[in-house]
Amino acid sequence: MAPKKEMTANKITMQSLVLCPMLVVTKDPKHASGVNIATISYVSVISELPAMIGLAVRPTRDTHRLLTTTGEFTLNLPAPDMLKALDFCGSRSGRQIDKASVLELALEDADKISTPRLENSPLVLECKVIKSLDHSRSRQATHDFFMADVLGAYHREDFRLDRQPSIVTTNFNYRLVETTLGQAFRVWKRGG
Repeated sequence: MAPKKEMTANKITMQSLVLCPMLVVTKDPKHASGVNIATISYVSVISELPAMIGLAVRPTRDTHRLLTTTGEFTLNLPAPDMLKALDFCGSRSGRQIDKASVLELALEDADKISTPRLENSPLVLECKVIKSLDHSRSRQATHDFFMADVLGAYHREDFRLDRQPSIVTTNFNYRLVETTLGQAFRVWKRGG
């Protein structure tokens, strides 16, 4: 086995970990669409019961301000045909443009919160922020962390997460994951 080469911690975080980028919709009354859409890759499960997730967001981003002021968002899993929207929403600021209008993204009403969902997203979580951790000022970290309760979870009838290709990023490249290697926490029972 080859020896491991040391990397800086931020290179490991940004380039080596596989991340699942999501489209985060927040209310933004300054836009004709009424929303801002951001691409956020630093999304994590905090708790299964009750269902809670976390988002790491730079304080310099407009999404940070909107999460702080509105306290709610929808987390939308992008289908492979949404790659252009995913990339655009992660590359452009909502301070300057109405991304939903520019991309002509269809919105639909959420059931549990007032922030809309993306109609074409195959899987959507409706979330309410319960706490934010301000790391940027206290530790000079690049991101703050928003913890949220998942109030509603919805998927298209034709969607099966275990059978659909998923977009991931690693080393600043989008990749499509389509191959199943085995069922988690069961592979070892089959002897390898």
